[in-house]
Amino acid sequence: MIYKILVEMDWSCDMARVSVNGKCVAGGNFWDFHPGGDGNDEYLDEDDDYNTPGELAYNIKNKLLAKGIEAEIINSEYSWEDEQ
Repeated sequence: MIYKILVEMDWSCDMARVSVNGKCVAGGNFWDFHPGGDGNDEYLDEDDDYNTPGELAYNIKNKLLAKGIEAEIINSEYSWEDEQ
């Protein structure tokens, strides 16, 4: 099984979310993406560093690959307002 890491961005209001196999692991404003920010860091160690949704996805992918789990990052856009 290949893990799917989905990075969704809404550039109109600076919102994003990162999901792994359909489960949202972090979401919020662009500036929320950092260790200890809003979100769930279950895939990372506390010393991992990231400052963007893309960096978070990259770190998750590397952690999965290190465990022998195949993973891919998919970038997409979404409308945060449509989901409210």
